[in-house]
Amino acid sequence: MGMYTELDLKVAIEDNPIVVNILKDLSTDGSLSIKDRLDHPFFKTDRCDMVGWGGSYYFDGQPHIQFKYDEIAKCWFLTTCFNLKNYDQEIEKFLDWLCPYILTEGYIGTYWYETATEPTNIYKINGRIMIEGNFLDKY
Repeated sequence: MGMYTELDLKVAIEDNPIVVNILKDLSTDGSLSIKDRLDHPFFKTDRCDMVGWGGSYYFDGQPHIQFKYDEIAKCWFLTTCFNLKNYDQEIEKFLDWLCPYILTEGYIGTYWYETATEPTNIYKINGRIMIEGNFLDKY
């Protein structure tokens, strides 16, 4: 049985048509219309559609996802805070899938396990995601 885990993420995303369409799907109606055609393990998880929208009473606030293009920066900005029972490492797999398209380097958000007393910072360093001082393994 998984524990609720919250992801709070604020990143700039490159203008890749496939990635943009997936994040638009998630940000407009919380569904992934093309997930069955994608090969990354994130899209094989049962709760991939909950990314951006999942919520519980373990964490205060309302889950949300915002995905908008910025004309000045010439890139997309993704801002999301959500939580879900991370049974199949949906959060880690989502970050692994998204990592190559994240333009932001350094601090990108927080990861908060329900029994932890405080969140853990997430970083993108040299093209890899680091949570709790450990780099994610590739899925």
